[in-house]
Amino acid sequence: MDAALEVIGTGEARLTQTLSNTDQALAAMTATLETAQGTLTGVDRMIDEDVGAIVGDIRSSVPSLDTALGQVAEDLPTITAEVTDTLGSATTLMDNLNAIVTDNSDEIEVFMQAGLPQLVRFVKEANLLVVNLRRLTAKIERDPARFLLGIQSPEFRR
Repeated sequence: MDAALEVIGTGEARLTQTLSNTDQALAAMTATLETAQGTLTGVDRMIDEDVGAIVGDIRSSVPSLDTALGQVAEDLPTITAEVTDTLGSATTLMDNLNAIVTDNSDEIEVFMQAGLPQLVRFVKEANLLVVNLRRLTAKIERDPARFLLGIQSPEFRR
């Protein structure tokens, strides 16, 4: 009989521990369910308030978008015609330039061989002239009497 009482005592201790663990698990589940209920309440409120406002905004924007697309569709033939006219004008301009270059190819060749090197030489000489004029201006600014009157500026001796 002592063995039976010992088994019953051990079983009772285990049952008590299991019930304690079950109580803790139930408390944790209750807290989790309360958190979930709060979250679902927040989601429900967001769906009712925010999504409704967003859908309302979309519904009010669709007619203006439809109007804008309709206007673009109406203007598209005019825009296309203007682009086509512009491309035609550009093509005509390029054809005219091509004809001018073709008609004047001999003159262009002469300019490239003779005139262009002379122009380059002229630009270089003009740059040298500007440099020399700057130097002359600097000399005049340093000693204007010497430049204008041809006299030396006085030298001071000790």
